[in-house]
Amino acid sequence: MVRMMDRLPMILGVAAIVVITFCLTKLSMSPQETTLNTPACIPTECTPVPCTATQCTSTPCSPVQCTPTSCSPVECLPVPCTSVSSSSSITPLVASGHASFDLGMQANEDLRHDVLGRDPIGNIMWCPMQLYYYITKYDDPNIKTVCEVGFGAGNLAAFLLASRKDTILHSFDISYNPKTIAWFKSKWGDRLITHTGDSRKTVPETSSSVRCDMVHVDGEHSYDAIYSDAKNMKPFAHKNSVVLFDDMQTDSLYAAYDKLAQEGIIEPLECFVSNELEEHKIPEGKRFCRARYKF
Repeated sequence: MVRMMDRLPMILGVAAIVVITFCLTKLSMSPQETTLNTPACIPTECTPVPCTATQCTSTPCSPVQCTPTSCSPVECLPVPCTSVSSSSSITPLVASGHASFDLGMQANEDLRHDVLGRDPIGNIMWCPMQLYYYITKYDDPNIKTVCEVGFGAGNLAAFLLASRKDTILHSFDISYNPKTIAWFKSKWGDRLITHTGDSRKTVPETSSSVRCDMVHVDGEHSYDAIYSDAKNMKPFAHKNSVVLFDDMQTDSLYAAYDKLAQEGIIEPLECFVSNELEEHKIPEGKRFCRARYKF
């Protein structure tokens, strides 16, 4: 017994060395902070948290961060997404929420309640991660005029007009629901300017005084339309215009995007794929891209 007591300090010392070695080994295996020079790593899953803290907690790939999500209405919706960019990632917004985003989401709740009565098929509001990305670009005070091709049910238009009070939105679409437009006019007056007809004709016919600081291409989902709409918008844009392309998961649409790049009309910057649409029967995910015009 005495011998065991004599050896106790040595035994405890060995045990301490083992524990320290184990901890150091685990630390060496921990994810490292990503740098600007490493490929972007967007969260692959998020843990739902209360809406009062709209930044989720997750440990994806390398960085220990997670893109914020919208509220539904007591919990955050998970944002499973994967970047296909090698240069940058979506920067998480403030943990307490984002005022512009919240205003846009509320406007869409009002639109659904007052006019639509349901969520339209293909509704961009299905993709909070995409809208968060959009708002980080749209919040630039230099963006005064947005030109969108493809109004649809008006979800993105409502989101953008509600998020800012100082912007004008030019919308191009084949037709508009009179009830929807009346609702928009009651909310935002002349800040919405509609151009009715085939965008391949109405865009080139637009007054040369229009200057588009942000362009959103989401009209007719065909190779020809996407190519023509983006190309025809260029004269109304400038070197700093933000150019966004929706639904690039469709091969023919992405082929048009690629063709625009090959011809030197646009400079592709980054694309992202969100898997938020699995529940809406779009298992391949939703791809959206950002570019700028080359002058």
